[in-house]
Amino acid sequence: MAVSLLVASVAGDKSAGLLAAAGRARDLSVTELSYDVAASQPIGPAWIAAGTRAILRDPWRKGARHQETQQRLLAALSPASVLDARTLRQLPDHEDKGFQFNALEGKVPTLASWPATLDHEGRYPVVLKRRIASGGRGTFLVRSSDELQARLRSETAEDCILQEYAELDADYRILILGSRVVATVSRRIRVHEETDGVRLAVKVDSPVALSPEIIRDAIRAAEIFRCDFCGIDIVESRGRHFVIECNVSPQFRSTQELVGQDIAGDVVDFVFAKSAE
Repeated sequence: MAVSLLVASVAGDKSAGLLAAAGRARDLSVTELSYDVAASQPIGPAWIAAGTRAILRDPWRKGARHQETQQRLLAALSPASVLDARTLRQLPDHEDKGFQFNALEGKVPTLASWPATLDHEGRYPVVLKRRIASGGRGTFLVRSSDELQARLRSETAEDCILQEYAELDADYRILILGSRVVATVSRRIRVHEETDGVRLAVKVDSPVALSPEIIRDAIRAAEIFRCDFCGIDIVESRGRHFVIECNVSPQFRSTQELVGQDIAGDVVDFVFAKSAE
């Protein structure tokens, strides 16, 4: 029987396609599964071939909500080797930015964060973030109380956090695989003026060499969230750096092209080398 690799993802996840291609390049039998399809099917141990390894990608990408389907797949795959199995099983709230701040605070440098409220009395500007969002969505610069109230007419306060604003000198993404840094890139901040405020996004810009202190804190953040493969976002401001968040199953297509490294192949090799958990 051919050795099998299952890659489950939300439709349009281009990094998932790279992982599937890397598996086929290694003569693996690869199944690409959409969470939309899996959500409508009964999933059990007999549904998945013996010996299958799996990569269960971000179930929230682009506004999707497939965590329950991801968890059903994870249970069906037990005890097979699954990427980030510890994170998925032990930290089901890992994507929640409020949860992330509480987990990181006091262990690595962070910017202050607190629940979003209409009557925020702190300083402006401030950053409003959806607690669960990925794919470059859900981050807004809010410059006044009026802008905050306007934004929270289209967002639900309970689903957001506020984060201290800092004038940024640099923004980095550090990809970590098995406690090893596999790529470090700088990112360009993109500002989108909208009718009810300013939306912030980032775009990978160039490879970058980072200080040992930044690398240390990136690895520490990955360890806090028990990740096999993740993207740690770190910013620099006025000579200090801050860990912003940890992205499990990160997008990496642009980074792979930029650094000229087979990151997808490294991830597939890692999945087949790791033991079941």
